[in-house]
Amino acid sequence: MKWPCPTKSAIALVSACGGTLFQNFDADIIFVWTWGYTSEFAKDTEKLLESLKTDPLWLQLQAVKEGNVYEVPAYWMGDSILDAYAVIDDLFKYLVDDQ
Repeated sequence: MKWPCPTKSAIALVSACGGTLFQNFDADIIFVWTWGYTSEFAKDTEKLLESLKTDPLWLQLQAVKEGNVYEVPAYWMGDSILDAYAVIDDLFKYLVDDQ
């Protein structure tokens, strides 16, 4: 397998390159971005995410087991200062305990 695999999204990357990439994803928290430039691409990406949710290798990941997988909105790929602030707000929401 050559890196990087030619694809348009991380989910498609996993699909195209094979489940062996899951071993590299074994993190405490996983953020998934599924937005597409066209409605067709967005639908395809959503379908891939749904199939990913039932993949046995995906289900073995610690973040998945602990419910720490978050689908994030399109502004995570934005390039404005407002996008950056929104991502920081999300990170606090996902990563900082209220306890």
